[in-house]
Amino acid sequence: MRANMRPDAPVIISQNRSYRATVMIYADGGMDSANHLIPLDGCAADQPLQGYDHYALNRGPELALPRHTLLPIAVPEGTQPCTTFGLHPLLAGLKQMYDDGNAMYIANIGNLIEPMTKEQFRAKSRRIPSGLFGHNTQISQAQSVEAQNPGAKGVLARIADALTSQPDPYKTGTYSMSGNAPATRGTGVTYINYHNGISQLNQYGDLAQYYLNMSHTESDSIFADTWASSLKSTLVESRTIGMVFAQGALAGPAFPSASAVSSTKTMSLILQLDAVARMMSMRSVTENERELFFVRIGGWDTHQDTRDHVGQLTAQVDQALVAFKGEMEAQGIWDDIVIALSSDFSRTITGNGLGTDHAWGGHYPVVGGGVNGGQIVGQYWSDMSNAAPLNLGRGRMIPSMSWDAQWHGITQWMGVADEKLLEVLPNKDNFDVAMLLNRTQMFTN
Repeated sequence: MRANMRPDAPVIISQNRSYRATVMIYADGGMDSANHLIPLDGCAADQPLQGYDHYALNRGPELALPRHTLLPIAVPEGTQPCTTFGLHPLLAGLKQMYDDGNAMYIANIGNLIEPMTKEQFRAKSRRIPSGLFGHNTQISQAQSVEAQNPGAKGVLARIADALTSQPDPYKTGTYSMSGNAPATRGTGVTYINYHNGISQLNQYGDLAQYYLNMSHTESDSIFADTWASSLKSTLVESRTIGMVFAQGALAGPAFPSASAVSSTKTMSLILQLDAVARMMSMRSVTENERELFFVRIGGWDTHQDTRDHVGQLTAQVDQALVAFKGEMEAQGIWDDIVIALSSDFSRTITGNGLGTDHAWGGHYPVVGGGVNGGQIVGQYWSDMSNAAPLNLGRGRMIPSMSWDAQWHGITQWMGVADEKLLEVLPNKDNFDVAMLLNRTQMFTN
């Protein structure tokens, strides 16, 4: 045991700069994004993708959504294989945000270390993310955005570290509403239980000095030292932030009461975003200039469920987004919020007779008042058939964009200095600039 005393983390003083926050909604289990964003009309005549009929043929009758139920959205001319796409019929709230310019989709995005073609994948001439199509590995990779490193810090953790360590640091808070998650791994994070708030040690006043004495000395063991440091921060932060969170209040009536919600899973997501909003309402007290939040909705591993179960989950997400948007508008910070949806992977385009199986690239929305909405960025699949250039079989599509693309633009928007970007996204230089979304492409503010 060394006698060195562990230095306290540097105290960052707020400069009262404008507030910004990122909320990561994680669809745990693999979201069937092929039924969230569907080609409709205005497709190029020389493309294999001939709108809805091509989609319906390849998805099959057990999975394809009826055309008349889809919610049409327009895409800028020449940016995608078609000019009109359809959203899932239970995404009415998201459609309105898209039409209002507050939501965009990123097409065919997923875990990558570097770009690859089908030929390169089969020849193994490019680095392939380990454990493809497996939940544990793909969850970790989607939330760390460093697919080659199983022990990587989470992407939210690295954004927080960059914001607080750059020459002009931001006072930053990082929160998880769903326990210990890879996205927040590796930095100081506050865990908020959406039922009970932040748990505190009841005997803190009597025992704090003993715990702090035990944890204040550095150890030669990295495991012991990490544990002691975590214990110290947990005791102190749960006490101080717990009291702050307990005072948080909603500004408007946007969030429904428990009796108005038909599903416990819906209530889970809404309660998590309710807790996010309450924490945000205390920003004048915490003086945080930047905040990062992780929330999760499970149930997306739909091997034995088809349209009905996916529809229920989709409705839950839509309802929660609408409620959260209303509360952000009531707090006057809708333009200062970005909500990024992600998942382990998408699902196979073809079914297994009962549902769908694990795939790879998929389509995910980014939402917020400052989002450069009304567009689909990236490249939607030009062909869904087995002969498609990116199809590894059954509609397991190789992503044409890495998660680095999404987080590159968000990281810039959050205020991370250019020289820190590689620390946040270690693989970003593996991709051409055209494969990385920047702040201007993703945001209007």
